[in-house]
Amino acid sequence: GLWWTYFADEQSVTEAMRRADHVRRARMGVTGFGYWHYAMLLAIVAIAAALKKATGHPYDEASTFAAVALGAGVALFLAADAAFRRVLGIAGAGPRACAALVAPLTIPLGFVAASLQIAALVALLAALVVSRLPLHRAAPAPRRASPPAPPH
Repeated sequence: GLWWTYFADEQSVTEAMRRADHVRRARMGVTGFGYWHYAMLLAIVAIAAALKKATGHPYDEASTFAAVALGAGVALFLAADAAFRRVLGIAGAGPRACAALVAPLTIPLGFVAASLQIAALVALLAALVVSRLPLHRAAPAPRRASPPAPPH
């Protein structure tokens, strides 16, 4: 899920960097690809550590560390991704920031069963990805023209 939230629109990132002048591009590189990516990497490490602990016994309650690291790690990743997008001026920062606020709410599920928390986080990430897919609606069927009104 994290992969698809991050790599959902690489073209936008490329275009944002291409449009920026050299001074802004340098700032975007240091802030976006530097600082915010450090936060994303820290989040990935926290998530990996939590999953290592939680997936061994998925139907047992997760340890406090695993439940908190999993919920907080996903929240940190999404918040950092939102900040990265804001720095580059590309779409998608708002929904990621909102999902980052929801992710820690899954922590209590981990105390019931690790698999419940993991499933809730996967559902959250899937909803985020699906909500960003472009919708292609079929053109409405042409209507037959109504006959002209009879003259009076």
